[in-house]
Amino acid sequence: MDAVRYITLVLGRTFQRSVSITDRASILLGPAITAYFWLRGGPMPSGLDGLVAVGILLTAGGALLLRLLAAPYLIWKEDQASARELLERLDHPKRQQHVEMSKYGVELRKKLSKRLAEFIKYAQLSSNEELYKRFVVPNASKMLRKQEQVNNILWQLGHDVMLRLACWNLITYCTETISMSAKGNFDAARADRIRKQSRYTMSLIHNPTGDEHAMALANIETILSRDGESLFKFEGSPRRLPADTAKETQP
Repeated sequence: MDAVRYITLVLGRTFQRSVSITDRASILLGPAITAYFWLRGGPMPSGLDGLVAVGILLTAGGALLLRLLAAPYLIWKEDQASARELLERLDHPKRQQHVEMSKYGVELRKKLSKRLAEFIKYAQLSSNEELYKRFVVPNASKMLRKQEQVNNILWQLGHDVMLRLACWNLITYCTETISMSAKGNFDAARADRIRKQSRYTMSLIHNPTGDEHAMALANIETILSRDGESLFKFEGSPRRLPADTAKETQP
C-alpha cells in the first residue's frame, strides 16, 4: 500500500462521523452548564459562554486525536481479518469445490425441469387421437431428442437416487402412453395420471430436501400404488429404462 493511500485511509477513519462528535459535545455541555447554575440559583459568570465553546472544541479535538491514534491499528486489524479469510479459502479448497458442485447441481435441476416438461407434453397430447396426429406425429424426432436430453441429465444426477427413479418412472409411463397411441390405442385416463404425477415430480426436482421433498415422494407413491407400482420396486423390476424404449415412441 503506497503512503498517499495509507494516509488517506487514516484521515478518512479519523474524521469519520467527526461532525456528530462536535454536535454531541455542544448539545451536552451547553445545557448541562446552564442547568447547573440554574439549580444553584445564581447567575452564570460572564465569559462562561466562550469557555464552554473552548470546552466543546477541546472535547471534539480530544476525540479526534484518539481516533487519529487508533486509526492505524483499526486499519491493520481489518487487513488481518481480510487476510485470514482469504487464507481460509485457500486452505479449504474442498469447501469451494462443494459450492461449485452445488451450483452445478442447481443448474442441472433447472435443465431437467425444463426438458422433462417439454417431453411430458407429448405424452399428454398422445391420449387424444386428434391431438396426437396433429402435434405429436409431425414432431416425433424433436420428442425423441427431448427424451434423450432428460435421460442424459438424470445420469448426471445419479447421486439422487429417488429423484432419478421418480423421473424414470414418469418417463417410462409417458413412453408407454405414446407407444400405445402409435398403435392406435388412445387412453384419456392416462393423461390424468401423467398430469398428477408430473406435478409432484416437478416438486421433487425443485425441492431436493425438506418437507416438500418428502410430501412429493409420498404423493408419487400414492399415485403409483393405485396401479400396483412403487418407486421402491422400480429399480429392481424387469421394466426397461426409458432409453431402451425410446424407439417405441416413434409413430
